[in-house]
Amino acid sequence: NKPLVPKIGTTAIDASTANNIGSHGKKIKIVDTVRYKELSEGETYTIKGKLMDKATGQPLIVNGKEVTAEKTFTITKNNSTITGDGASGSVDLEYEVDSTVLAGKTTVVFEHLYYDGKEIAVHADIDDEGQSVHFPKIGTTAKSAKTDAKQGMPREHETIVDTVKYDNLIIGKVYTVKGKLMDKATKQPIKDEHGNEITASKTFTATSKSGSVDIEFTYNSLNRQGKTTVVFEDMYHNDKLVATHSDITDINQSIDYPNIHTKA
Repeated sequence: NKPLVPKIGTTAIDASTANNIGSHGKKIKIVDTVRYKELSEGETYTIKGKLMDKATGQPLIVNGKEVTAEKTFTITKNNSTITGDGASGSVDLEYEVDSTVLAGKTTVVFEHLYYDGKEIAVHADIDDEGQSVHFPKIGTTAKSAKTDAKQGMPREHETIVDTVKYDNLIIGKVYTVKGKLMDKATKQPIKDEHGNEITASKTFTATSKSGSVDIEFTYNSLNRQGKTTVVFEDMYHNDKLVATHSDITDINQSIDYPNIHTKA
């Protein structure tokens, strides 16, 4: 006859990557599975949650608003396991968020369980990895392999080395960086003599949260005199886009090719 003591625990994942690496997009979905136990059959409960900013310990503000979700459910034999110790089971809450403004951030899901308007259980641990979703951040710096600077050389086989710096990765997870060369004036991909885009990629396993990886592009730059080449980079995990650095005006991503004219 001991009274039931409701308890909850949560596990948050990004719906696209299917783990706790956040994807990149205007409307990505975080699914938080709330596990409960010692609830009462036939009673109605409400789960309310919000996304928190791990760095500040405060609610995550995206485009001026907090990101929240809630769900009300009734305990039945169809959705729970019922024993002498009460009912146990789980319920999913979904959060839709614009992650394009979350590069480098980690969000933690806090959940509260209510019965008849009163809070009866909570799971709110800012350091709980199971409640956390990490959003990677990348930045790039390009240079010509021959000049070791941002000054390109017109050559049949010009090599550009792009150093991609990353932050907020999860150690042990596999990431892929894919890049392409862009023309600054037209804002379109540069293509070779066969009409193919100039691309490169590298896959690696993160050994630290922050670091860098070099990507090399080789192409014919003889016709690039007087033009600027810009390197765009995207990062993927499980074939899903998780970070991007694609700024056509970014000087650090750019290689300039001088142009000269002569009159004898």
